[in-house]
Amino acid sequence: MTESTGYVSFEDFVQSDLFTFHVGEEKRRFVVHSKAVVGTSSFFDRLVNGGLKESHDRSAEIEDVDPETFTRFLEYAYRRDYTVPSSPEASIAPVEKANSSKINLAAFQYPENSIAGAESASSEDVNWGGGGWNSNSAPSAFSAMSYTPSVPSAPLVPSLGSQKKAKKHARVQMSPRAVFNNRQYIQPAQDAPSLLRARFEPYPNTSPTQSFESIFLAHARLYTLADMRMVHPLRDLALHKLHKTLVAFELYPERLGDVVELARYAYEHGEDRSEEGRIDALREMVVNYIACEMKVLGKHDEFRNLMDGGGEFAGDFWDIVSQELL
Repeated sequence: MTESTGYVSFEDFVQSDLFTFHVGEEKRRFVVHSKAVVGTSSFFDRLVNGGLKESHDRSAEIEDVDPETFTRFLEYAYRRDYTVPSSPEASIAPVEKANSSKINLAAFQYPENSIAGAESASSEDVNWGGGGWNSNSAPSAFSAMSYTPSVPSAPLVPSLGSQKKAKKHARVQMSPRAVFNNRQYIQPAQDAPSLLRARFEPYPNTSPTQSFESIFLAHARLYTLADMRMVHPLRDLALHKLHKTLVAFELYPERLGDVVELARYAYEHGEDRSEEGRIDALREMVVNYIACEMKVLGKHDEFRNLMDGGGEFAGDFWDIVSQELL
């Protein structure tokens, strides 16, 4: 059996034999390079190379995953990242234009529909090490800004020494080496890696009519696929992107249902609490977010229906709320 997590060169990637997946109720057909999926987890390694019927037929059926989620999984298999789905009602907007009074959106960077946004978008720009759920603990954009003292204006008649320094500086700047070093061969509009990274980055909502239900569920469904099939890096990546989306989410009254549907999905599909009391990571994230926004969400009819249904959601929710009240 091949090493599921080892490095595979691109040449080996694209020259590996093909494997066919039939996905969802409609059994949509996906033909992929076998080493692309083998490299994601031991589960897929066994499926493709483990000597089972699927490995002999070079074909497998996956009925419990919808084709859209499987497409994102395959994008991750090839790129080690996946495109954030677009909102069905509004285009991506800069964070600075998002009207939010609950969180400091300036602390986070998201892509814009512009070249400048594509250049600046990068998942490495934000430290997610321990901000927690309290929006007040989010890193401030101002803490990263350096203070530059004002510089007095130069005298109208520069001294002879300053003139010589200026000429020397100009010669250095205009030297052939300096000109050579500063050549640019890729224009921003042609910087494919930056443009691609921008499509991977979560972005905030900007209006009450902008539904994020499908975006929340896209991350959650991908988490479920990755968790069930032991694609642990993808599982963590989906949680990371969902967290960034929730942190930047403006909870308009018209959008309360988006969060309720996310909670309903998490508690209908997630793993139940373990005997040791451990909560599934997706459920833990969602219920903590709802606890932070309980004054708003508590008035929503569908949220009350979730609570009335009892089950683990009600228990997890009150466990968190009771800790805050004590």
